[in-house]
Amino acid sequence: MLIGTHILLPIIPLAWRRHKLLQEKKCGYKLHEFAVVGLFGALPDLLNPHLSLEARLSSWSHGMPFVGILAGLLLLGCIPKASPLTIIRASYLLFAYCLHLFCDGISGGIAWLYPFSDMVIGSAFIKPGLLWFASDFLLVITAYVLLRLLPDLAPQWRSPK
Repeated sequence: MLIGTHILLPIIPLAWRRHKLLQEKKCGYKLHEFAVVGLFGALPDLLNPHLSLEARLSSWSHGMPFVGILAGLLLLGCIPKASPLTIIRASYLLFAYCLHLFCDGISGGIAWLYPFSDMVIGSAFIKPGLLWFASDFLLVITAYVLLRLLPDLAPQWRSPK
């Protein structure tokens, strides 16, 4: 999958949730949180870049052992009382990371237990490369529509009337 899909896919449900919270006059997510969630969606590729499927299958950042380490680090970040990281936020960041792995799993597979095992799961569900561009385009259009049609998502980006 392309990096745009990995960044935007976890952001879109977060944007929709923020819209619903703002409609109910509850506090929504801050806009900088969208950037952090998008970063965590792309984090496996940023931690261990790869240009081929073979390189991805031997990537330590695309395995469940690292997901366990990341979950532990996120939970440790929730411990200090002054920390802005809550269990809900940490869970969403972990969800964004795991969503990246799921997307890679359906587009060529992932060695889920690497470095302990080379067994590939998901290689039977290969999403053709041409659909990668289509999914990026669809997600960019969806994000644009959310920002234009839901004015409470990004009010400071709009010009005054």
